[in-house]
Amino acid sequence: MVACINTPGGFHCGPCPAGYSGNGFYCEDVNECLVNNGGCSLNPVVQCINTVGSRTCGECPPGYIGNGVTCQYVGICQI
Repeated sequence: MVACINTPGGFHCGPCPAGYSGNGFYCEDVNECLVNNGGCSLNPVVQCINTVGSRTCGECPPGYIGNGVTCQYVGICQI
């Protein structure tokens, strides 16, 4: 929630929280996945899932281990 302050003849609001854009009065979720895959792995490509105010990275594909932000190749036989 954004704090808004009454001023003579009007009001002003603080900035939108992280993961949102707008003027403070209206804040909309930013789709982090639209830029640089949201910070999720690009090699190999891991699914970026937009969530309200944030994002989640999917799992590394078979043959890789990691948290979805980074994936390290270990080979299919090492899993």
